[in-house]
Amino acid sequence: MKKIKYLIIFTTLILSACSSIKLTYDYNPRSLTWPRAYALKVYVGEFSETSDSVFGEMKLIGTEHDLRHVFVIEPRDFLRRAVIAEIRNSNLFPTAETEDEANIVLKGTLDKFYVDFTIHKIPQQPNGLEYKYMSKGWIKASFYVYQKDKLLYKINASSQVDGKGEMFLFGHWEDAVRKDLDRMLQPMIFAVMDSIETFLSRR
Repeated sequence: MKKIKYLIIFTTLILSACSSIKLTYDYNPRSLTWPRAYALKVYVGEFSETSDSVFGEMKLIGTEHDLRHVFVIEPRDFLRRAVIAEIRNSNLFPTAETEDEANIVLKGTLDKFYVDFTIHKIPQQPNGLEYKYMSKGWIKASFYVYQKDKLLYKINASSQVDGKGEMFLFGHWEDAVRKDLDRMLQPMIFAVMDSIETFLSRR
């Protein structure tokens, strides 16, 4: 009976130290315009996921009990929504609401996504600083450009982030993660749009 009691306590500690939390994320597009604009309407279709690795890890180091959390991004179609936000923010293409009214359809697969976010508690500083963090992230995706159900072009894209920063309150870790996700996604989406623009300009 005593062994079962210790097993329950041990299991509870493990679950509390390695729990899952959700992160809501809305991509923040760049403030830029393109030198050329196209009248072709673009519809951003489905972005499927080829693995269940759409999550990250967050570790809190230096407190009484070091914690490790797994966080997942909800909703899961964050890459598709990020592409739509970037296209709508630029003057490169007008977006279509349905696939039928579009001249070009952009689809994709999210092949790999992972973010490691480590937060270190440091001694209280005169300016009130309490935490510093380090982040590492990887993303890999395939993009497909269709016209009339015919595949015109495939783009393999990837990006990564390797950053560090400081926080005054641990409760604001979500904002720091969101900014690093923007930093990781922005160059990849920009490169994809630039590749599509170059492809269209040569047709």
